[in-house]
Amino acid sequence: MAAIEDRRARTAPTSSLIAQRYELGQPLAHGGMATLWRGWDRRLCRPVAVKTLREDDFFDESLRTRLRREALVSAALSHPHIVEVHDLVEEDGRPYLIMELVEGEDLKRRIVQRGALDPLDALEIARQICLALQASHVRGVIHRDIKPHNILLTVGRRAKLTDFGLALSPLDTLPEHVDVVFGTPEYMAPEQAMGEQITAATDLYGLGVTLYEALSGDAPFQTPSAEETMKQHISTPITPLRALRPELPRCIEDVVMRALEKQPERRYHAAYEMEQALLQAAYDARDQRAVFAAPAWPAASHVLYAGYADGAAMAKSSASRAPGLPDAFWARLMWVIFALNIILAISLLCAFVLHLAM
Repeated sequence: MAAIEDRRARTAPTSSLIAQRYELGQPLAHGGMATLWRGWDRRLCRPVAVKTLREDDFFDESLRTRLRREALVSAALSHPHIVEVHDLVEEDGRPYLIMELVEGEDLKRRIVQRGALDPLDALEIARQICLALQASHVRGVIHRDIKPHNILLTVGRRAKLTDFGLALSPLDTLPEHVDVVFGTPEYMAPEQAMGEQITAATDLYGLGVTLYEALSGDAPFQTPSAEETMKQHISTPITPLRALRPELPRCIEDVVMRALEKQPERRYHAAYEMEQALLQAAYDARDQRAVFAAPAWPAASHVLYAGYADGAAMAKSSASRAPGLPDAFWARLMWVIFALNIILAISLLCAFVLHLAM
């Protein structure tokens, strides 16, 4: 443990003030190649996130180039569901990526801490990431590393896609087949694992794996060997979601399993198509919400799905009137009472007119 702590201590920059503008605070996360710090922008008086290479990788020119590429690619993708990049600066020859500070947690941490998500919450998170991917894909940018770790969940219940360090952009040229494979094995599409051509469908497969994990609690393939995991994505059938969670409506399973098709042409053709499918599945699932076993549909979902919250409130109000009587009975009773009131009012008016006439 001491060795690990010493290594992390060496990731600290030599100065707490970067480019005479950005103050460094406490480290937020330690990744495979970089450390993320909480920072403060003195000029604009706002909190920021500062990403920089670990000390061990400081002189790795390929990683320095990757950080600069991430800045360029992310800066060109302005979207509410993509983490915004503010600046790229250097201090003592060391590059620093200045980004939007997202208060919240990543999806992976939420799954690890809470297990499988509420179905509607999972669908909504995936739908928002589809919007981010659509904005990315129309600009020719393929993320190549869609996974729960790269999806940030804000305290305002918004999902944001981050880490475009492995992204394939129009500036890159790759052959039909490559020997070096980029990505995370547990979330890698078959064509990505085989080093074949990467398309938008590759990102949708990664999102399908992410949604599968969010709904079941585990990724479909997990082995000690990265090579074995990639082989399973290439040739091993994925266990249907309802085999792991039988209470899920089939409409949800259908969306996820289509995104996980082995052949790219059998998946959704574009992110907006998958987004529409997720939206329809959410509507259909709300209609079938009675099939979910407790503790499904927690109160937290009501904020995200106002329509469902209103429906739940109406159902509760109806139940409080009289548990055994249909709504039609109460509607007819209200009309009868209304008619009697009208008749009474007319009778009183007639009596008043007769009294004046006498």
